[in-house]
Amino acid sequence: MRSEHILVYFNYLNEACAKTINDLRQTRTDLAAQKREQQQKQQQQQQTLQSARGACQKTLIGLNSSISEDKQRLAELHQNEVRLRDTIARTSRSARTKSRGSTYKPSESKRAPFALTGGLGHPAEQDLWPMWGCARCTALAANLNRVNCAIKASDCGVIRQ
Repeated sequence: MRSEHILVYFNYLNEACAKTINDLRQTRTDLAAQKREQQQKQQQQQQTLQSARGACQKTLIGLNSSISEDKQRLAELHQNEVRLRDTIARTSRSARTKSRGSTYKPSESKRAPFALTGGLGHPAEQDLWPMWGCARCTALAANLNRVNCAIKASDCGVIRQ
């Protein structure tokens, strides 16, 4: 009887060990499956993170480009504003000057050349280019259809009186 009890007891222990071993194997396979699932989830999250990071990088590059273009455009607009303000100021000064009337009155010495010519062109009864020859040749040239003397006064050879 006692040997039967020992056999039953060892049988019970053997079955308990076998069940514990099977439970451990099952737990091990469950843990391995969970580990694989976690790794897959982690890989998917990393891929999602990488794609999001790439999208953020593209957005950042686009924003930086847009900001630099906007800065250039702003500088250009500022230059245009300065030019426009200068033009407005010049125009307003000009309009004020015209509305007041011109206070400039030329002197007699400045009006004299315009009186001879009537304001435009060459003075009446004068040659088209300057005379630089001697007095006798100049007078002679005046009688011969206003052709100037080609000889300088110092080279003329005509004796002056």
